[in-house]
Amino acid sequence: MEENDLPTLTRSRAAALFTDETGAATAEYAITTMAAVAFAGLLVVIMRALPTKRPRWS
Repeated sequence: MEENDLPTLTRSRAAALFTDETGAATAEYAITTMAAVAFAGLLVVIMRALPTKRPRWS
């Protein structure tokens, strides 16, 4: 096997690669965090666009 050749994908190697869930929880946390940040940004845009009213007591 030369230096740049990829190893042959056998059935057992494919099973080992595709059943490995290492890092899955980290990816889920990252996606959830990105969704939360996007939602917070949307709320900021909406709140800045709405006219603010002064309270009656001031």
